[in-house]
Amino acid sequence: MQAPEALKKRGFEASIIFDVGANVGGTVAAERECFPDAAIFAFEPVSATFLTLKNRHGDDRHTYLFQEALSDHCGNSVMRAVPGGLVNRFMSRALPGIPTEDVIVETGDRFCRDHDIKHIDFLKIDTEGSDLKVLHGFDELISSKKIKFIQVECGIHPDNGLHVSFERFNAALGAKGYCLYNFFDVRRHPKQRGALRGIWFCNALFVAQ
Repeated sequence: MQAPEALKKRGFEASIIFDVGANVGGTVAAERECFPDAAIFAFEPVSATFLTLKNRHGDDRHTYLFQEALSDHCGNSVMRAVPGGLVNRFMSRALPGIPTEDVIVETGDRFCRDHDIKHIDFLKIDTEGSDLKVLHGFDELISSKKIKFIQVECGIHPDNGLHVSFERFNAALGAKGYCLYNFFDVRRHPKQRGALRGIWFCNALFVAQ
């Protein structure tokens, strides 16, 4: 079960949803199914992936699509840009043989100010290791608890160097008055399928107290 479905079953209603790292729109579809009247703001910076997202959800007049990345700064950055790739991420520089793009980068707080958004009911972040930077970009809204639920992709296994650890998210959000609500989409070690091994990564859902 995904977080939107679990929240819906508990009676939670969302009017404004942010999907940061929307990829081709699978999570947007789940959010729309659970919250048919919500305004969904979906962000996907890679042009080929954004085109697929647009073809899938562009006709939904309550879903707003933005070809940009969110982080803790504004400007431009280099991003790995495999069309439809699930592990596209920021890179410090372009490398031979790896497709990249220069992408627009925005902070969540400035985006919300520019679009007159005062609160967010559900913020989902899946940015392949940059989730904590995205959170920092929403610092004003988070500090004032104007975001009700925050979902981040976090590493659990100590050997997982690709995702930000749960401990870092728990410390950062705990300091702002957020508590862990639940874990979703638990994934085991990718090289140890079938074995009785620990969690590799998962989605952690936090709620403002």
